[in-house]
Amino acid sequence: MNYIHFESIDSTNDYILKNIKYLKDKTVVFSDIQTKGKGRNNRIWYSPKYENKYNLYVSILLLPDFKEKNIKLLQNLPHYNAVILHRVFLEYGVRTKIKWPNDILFENKKIAGILCESVIFGDKISIVVGTGVNLNMKPFQIKNIDKEAVSLSIILKKNINRDDFLKCYVDKFFDEYLKFVNFGFSSIYEEYKENFAYLAGDKVFVIDNLGETIEGKYKDIDKEGHLVLNTDFGDKIINVGDVFNKIKS
Repeated sequence: MNYIHFESIDSTNDYILKNIKYLKDKTVVFSDIQTKGKGRNNRIWYSPKYENKYNLYVSILLLPDFKEKNIKLLQNLPHYNAVILHRVFLEYGVRTKIKWPNDILFENKKIAGILCESVIFGDKISIVVGTGVNLNMKPFQIKNIDKEAVSLSIILKKNINRDDFLKCYVDKFFDEYLKFVNFGFSSIYEEYKENFAYLAGDKVFVIDNLGETIEGKYKDIDKEGHLVLNTDFGDKIINVGDVFNKIKS
C-alpha cells in the first residue's frame, strides 16, 4: 500500500479523483481535517477543525481489472466496506449495525459513512472508496450533525488513536478484498444480513433516486445486495435510495 497523508484537504475522495492518472492501485489517502467533506447524494460530511486527528477521513483507490474480475464489484463495494467497518468496531468491543446500503450505526446513531465513486477510462475503471468515521468528536460537536450521531470516544469514554484505527481498517479491507473481487456479494451476504439494522417486518421509508418516498416493511436483502420491501402493492426491490425508520421531514 502507498499512504498519502495531509494535515488538511478539501476532500480525500476529490484528491484521488483529480490525480487518478498519477496514483497507483491501493493508494490510501487520509487527512487530519477535511474542509469540504462529502457524503452520498451531495450531502456535507461534517469535519470539525478544532484539533488534528479527531476523526478518520480516508479514501482508497482501487484499479481492478474487469477483464478477469467480477463487474458487480462496483455495486457491492459499499456493502463490503460496511462489513469491514463493522469488523473493525468489533475489535474495539463495539457492535454496530449496517443501515442499507452502507451507513454504520450504533444504537440507531450514525458513527460512520461511506461514499464510493468511480471513473471510467475506455475499458479501465477506477474506484474510490471514501470512509468517514466519528472517532473523537465531543458531544458539542455531534450536535452540529443534522442527524442522530455518536463517536467511538463517546461510546468507550476515552480518546481513540486515529492511526491505530486506520491501520486496523486498511488491513481488514485488504485481508479479504481478493476473495470479494472473485466471489462478489455472496462472500459477505450472510454477515451483512446478520448485522443489518432492521428486522423483518420493521416499517421503513425509502427515498429513491427520483426523490419519491416508498413505504413498506423490511423483508430481506437479496443476493445482489438490493433492499426488498413488502408494500401494499407487493414486494418491491430497491437498488438505489436512502432508507429511514420514519418519514424524513
